[in-house]
Amino acid sequence: MGPKAQGKDHPVEAKPKPKSTAKRGLPPINVEAIKQQVAPLVASVPSQQVLHGDITPPRASEPVKILDDENFEQAINRLMEESRERAVLVGDLLLEWKEQTPHGQFMTLIEERISAGALRINSYQMANRLMVMAQAVRDRLIPSEAMPREAEAAYLLSSLKPDEIKQAESAGLVHREVRTADVKAFRASIRPRNIQSVLATKSAIRARLRRLQTERKREESRHAMVMKALADEEARLRAELGEAAAE
Repeated sequence: MGPKAQGKDHPVEAKPKPKSTAKRGLPPINVEAIKQQVAPLVASVPSQQVLHGDITPPRASEPVKILDDENFEQAINRLMEESRERAVLVGDLLLEWKEQTPHGQFMTLIEERISAGALRINSYQMANRLMVMAQAVRDRLIPSEAMPREAEAAYLLSSLKPDEIKQAESAGLVHREVRTADVKAFRASIRPRNIQSVLATKSAIRARLRRLQTERKREESRHAMVMKALADEEARLRAELGEAAAE
């Protein structure tokens, strides 16, 4: 029984007031609105799964849309630039991962993770290209703000030797707007060997290898003949020695 309140004529049972669970003054939470507000921040942060041996790009909760002040061309160029910037970030994470992996095991590890579907990179070759770009920024050979917008141009420029990058800088090619064709032309100018000379060199090497293989087979045949002749001569001498002992 609850407490009783005394009235004039008889006691009246007092009922306790139910406690309100609702908090006054707080608006209801709109989960979808919060997700839309934090989505850009989430998308800009590299995945923390790298700490557990895996690298996966963050998933955007909503498709990227064209801004009101952009046309299709501007939006595509912007997204391509953002993609290149993230590529350098991924390359830097791969370099850190490689540093924490026992020597000689990183390529096998990456290929295994790709095969298992745990790492969203097409191949180790792609991972290596990303690391080359990131290494050029780490070594301050190419400032991050001067890394070309075009991904292929960024890789080709980053893959040059340090002295070649200095030459490219002197030629005015180390900047964001440089085109892939310009970098290719520069590489060709400082590395005059063309595809024909490379093919000719490979052909000459293969021909030399075939000659060596033929010569090896010839020498092996001669060796077999000599060994047989020696064995026959040894057998003849042993037979003569046996006959002389019998006499």
